[in-house]
Amino acid sequence: MPWGWSPDGSRIVATDWRPRTSDFPVVLIDVATGRTQEIPPPHGPPLQRYSIRWSRDGRSLYWLTSLDTDFVHLARYDIAAQKENSLTGAIAWDVECYDVSDDGQVIVLATNEDGWSRIHVLDATSAQERTGTRQALGRSPTSFPAEVSRVRLRLELRTITTRAVFI
Repeated sequence: MPWGWSPDGSRIVATDWRPRTSDFPVVLIDVATGRTQEIPPPHGPPLQRYSIRWSRDGRSLYWLTSLDTDFVHLARYDIAAQKENSLTGAIAWDVECYDVSDDGQVIVLATNEDGWSRIHVLDATSAQERTGTRQALGRSPTSFPAEVSRVRLRLELRTITTRAVFI
C-alpha cells in the first residue's frame, strides 16, 4: 500500500502487505531505479506501522505504531541512522491520527482519552508539547497560530470523516 512521495519526488514509502501475517514491512522505493529498501522491523513479535508520512526534509518518516508500549503512539524513524524514536511516549493514550504542518515545524495529533478525542500540538524537532495548546476536538482554536489552525482543521476533517456511525 503506497503512503506517499518523498518531498523531492525521488522515493515512495509503502507497506508490503503480506497475506496471513500481521507484519507489514515498510518499504522505500527509488522511483528512478525501481530499487526497494525494506526498513528493518524491530525485534520481537510482528508489528504494524501505519499512517506513514515523510518529514519535510525527507530524512525521516513519521508513523503510528505500538512498539514497546500498550498504546498506539507517534514515532519518527531516522532513515540514515535506522533508528525509531517515540514522540508521544509521555502520552498514555492512543494516538488516533496526526498531521504535520506544511513547514514541517509543528505536529498536530488527536488522542483517544476515555472515548474523547483531544488535540495535542508538538514541536516537530523536539517533540515537546506546546503549552496551552491541548484542547478537546471541536473547540475553536482561539490561541493557535494560523499554520497550526490549518493543520488542526485538516486533522479534524480527517478524524470526522473516518468515524463510523451506528444507528
